[in-house]
Order: sequence, then structure tokens, then C-alpha cells
Amino acid sequence: MSISVLNSFENLVKLQQDGIYTISKIHWWLLKYKDLFDYWKENWNNDSCFGNLPCSHALNSEESKFQDFYQALDDISQLHKLNVKCREEILKFPQFKEEKELINEWLKKNEEIYNNLFVGFLLDNEVNAKHIQLYLPHYKKLEIKINTSEFKDVIEFLEIYNQLENHQ
Repeated sequence: MSISVLNSFENLVKLQQDGIYTISKIHWWLLKYKDLFDYWKENWNNDSCFGNLPCSHALNSEESKFQDFYQALDDISQLHKLNVKCREEILKFPQFKEEKELINEWLKKNEEIYNNLFVGFLLDNEVNAKHIQLYLPHYKKLEIKINTSEFKDVIEFLEIYNQLENHQ
């Protein structure tokens, strides 16, 4: 593993507080290691046994896993940006919550947002989950948990959408 990849993980671990990360600290980490991500994205096949073709050696390298890890954090960062759009749609909902035709229009209009919200995070197994945990298959020993309060509007939007869809 390259020193810079190892350092990136060590620096990420230092950003957590009591096992919890904030979106602002994840954003900071993504910005700090964007060049490293871009470098390994461009040079992923440096260790390939087959030149420009993928092989298990190159795909299972720590640098390749770093790319997957970075992408997962970037995905959750992008998801967080949907909070504003979700809030806008939540505020529209009470205006027509009794009108079936308008509900169907709202569901159809927001179907793409709904589908984009599934990027591989899991709510803790509590009824009132306090954390979102990222699913990181290559880094099971490194848990990334974020307070659900940072995704309040996304979660509320999902709950409303699921409720409406199940009652159609």
C-alpha cells in the first residue's frame, strides 16, 4: 500500500469523534484526497499482470480499494446535498395530502429523487436509529457512522414517499 493511501485512512480515523463522523469532516477529507483519488483512478492498472487489462492483483490492491472507499464517501456526500431538494418536496406535501391524484403526481415527480437516495447506507438496527452506517465491503474494520440528524430531510422524505407508495 502506498504511504499516501495509508496516511489518508489514518487522517480519516482522526476526524471521528466517539465513533461518529460529520458530513463537514467527510467533505474536508474528500477535498484533501481528491488528487490522490484522481491519480489512482487514472493509474489503477499500474500493478496489472495484463498491462491495460484488469487482473485480480490490480483490482484487489489497496489503491483500488481506496478508490472504492473514496467513491462511497463521495456518494454519501452527494446524498447529503439532496437534503435541500427533499425539504422543498416535504413542504409541498401537506398542501395536497388528501388528494389522491395530486399524491400520484407528487410520487411520479419525485421517483428519480427517491431512486437516487439508495447509495449503500444502512440505518442502525434500532427503531429510532441515531446513525447512518456506510456499507464499505473492502474496509469492514473501519466503520463510518454519521448522525441521522445530518440527513433529517432525506429520511423524512423517504418515510413519506414509502408511506404514500404503500397506500396506493
